[in-house]
Amino acid sequence: AEGTEKNPIVFTSNKATTVRKPGDWGGIILLSDAPINKAGINGQALLDFNLDASKCTYGGENPESNSGILQYVRIEYAGKKVRGSGNFNGLFLGGVGNKTVIENVMVSFCAGDSYEVYGGDVVMNKMVSLKASGIDYKFNYGVQCKIDNSLAIRSSYISSNTSASRCFDLASYE
Repeated sequence: AEGTEKNPIVFTSNKATTVRKPGDWGGIILLSDAPINKAGINGQALLDFNLDASKCTYGGENPESNSGILQYVRIEYAGKKVRGSGNFNGLFLGGVGNKTVIENVMVSFCAGDSYEVYGGDVVMNKMVSLKASGIDYKFNYGVQCKIDNSLAIRSSYISSNTSASRCFDLASYE
């Protein structure tokens, strides 16, 4: 998804503009083979959302993995609630390597976390999280990430007031 500054690619709800709301659809998931520090079924975190294990494994031994380009992209109204579980994220990166281009990406009005990165060696540049209900930037499972020139804009009317909702959440394993 390689947009331009004047013509960004927009992933959004298929509902009419006047009735769009956070959680209208899931979100974007990129899985690759860069190292993570999670043992066992690498895709276990995604299995919480009732996804097929054979289609959601990630992690490996390739820090230079290339999952393509997300550039000048806007992700709106993502974060669909999964029955019996949590919400999808605006953008989930699992085991994504440093040859992947992720820059000028904005996640807005997400019912889950805007960005969640599990493992990998990813570089993120010029990211924006606008009025997420969950965590703006969440990192886990040994992620090696460089994030530059990025920002989170929160709203007391939209962002959750629970202690679990925060701008930046960093863990190394669970």
